[in-house]
Amino acid sequence: CERAASLQMAWASAEQLKTMVGQLERGERAVGAVDQGRAHLELLELGRVWQKDCSEKDFSTFERLVKQLSRFSDGQQQDIISIFRPMRDIVRQKMEDAALALNKWLTEARTSDKQVALKLTDLLQGIDSSFWFRSYK
Repeated sequence: CERAASLQMAWASAEQLKTMVGQLERGERAVGAVDQGRAHLELLELGRVWQKDCSEKDFSTFERLVKQLSRFSDGQQQDIISIFRPMRDIVRQKMEDAALALNKWLTEARTSDKQVALKLTDLLQGIDSSFWFRSYK
């Protein structure tokens, strides 16, 4: 009976998360500072329930949420990512992809070419300023 109640609560929180992501996508949430703070707290609460009882079958909700994170401050973004394991996995995968691409490029580049040095500088600046890197730190 307790497990059934827990599963029902997990299903409800998954539905709430989908609803909230839809509202963020339509610009109905996190518009001003007060609503942004409220949405941040709601996401953290949903994340606490999610950690206990939800499976990660629906990654599309998290992929959609990732696209909405720019509505939140850097600290709020880190909170949201850290509370949902699927989001941490998405960020980790993006960082791995960037590292692999950079390593591949480095092995293929000719080190004596000045253009290579400029391209490397551009790549590193892009990585350093990216959302993924800030979130991964």
